[in-house]
Amino acid sequence: MEDELSFMQFYQLHRLNIIRMQNTLAIRKADIMSALNVKDDDLKALTALLHDYVTAIRDCEYMHHLKPARGETHTRTFMMGHFPEIARRNGQDPYNSQICQLPDDPMNRLNDPIRQFLNRVLPRFLILRQNRFSHLPYHLRDSPVERMPDLVDQLARFTLAFVGGASLVIPMIIMTVRPSQVKSIATVSLAVVGVSFFMAVGIRCNNAETLGVTAAYAAVLVVFIGASRPG
Repeated sequence: MEDELSFMQFYQLHRLNIIRMQNTLAIRKADIMSALNVKDDDLKALTALLHDYVTAIRDCEYMHHLKPARGETHTRTFMMGHFPEIARRNGQDPYNSQICQLPDDPMNRLNDPIRQFLNRVLPRFLILRQNRFSHLPYHLRDSPVERMPDLVDQLARFTLAFVGGASLVIPMIIMTVRPSQVKSIATVSLAVVGVSFFMAVGIRCNNAETLGVTAAYAAVLVVFIGASRPG
């Protein structure tokens, strides 16, 4: 799995910065309301301060909604081990903050195990575009790519489509040949476990998506069992 950028949220510091700027704006407002006339330089400074205030709010909101990083303890331990003088500064714990990472970009990032595996095993000359990389030395062409090539994305989509179709067709064929209730129950159980494992390991998705796909898949097989029963 490729290394992912992770960083500390420092949410409380963002809020503290917003409070400081609110107090500064309140002071500016009181001065402007009490003044008989306002200089142009003061208005320009006010414009810059308001822009910084809105930017600070947006930054705080953005950081607050970033997803937690995997391996938070490892990241914090790494920082404390490499910067012990900061970790022990004033007897505090400055690295005690939520560890976050950037959201996945499904179009350009190798953001799931299937695409990461294909990127590792496919020959470089198949996945690197000539018009973008033909000018590079050979040793750089052979290095791992950071953005997802078209071939890797296409093969990953084909793999998912094939697995999705096979996961339905194969259990149905098994249950159709010499059908029995025990055989159908065992086939559905094994198929649901297999699809659940593939969703958890092969595809990067959240808990709700994993539960929804697994439940829908099990429902399709159960409906097939009911429809194929004689009488």
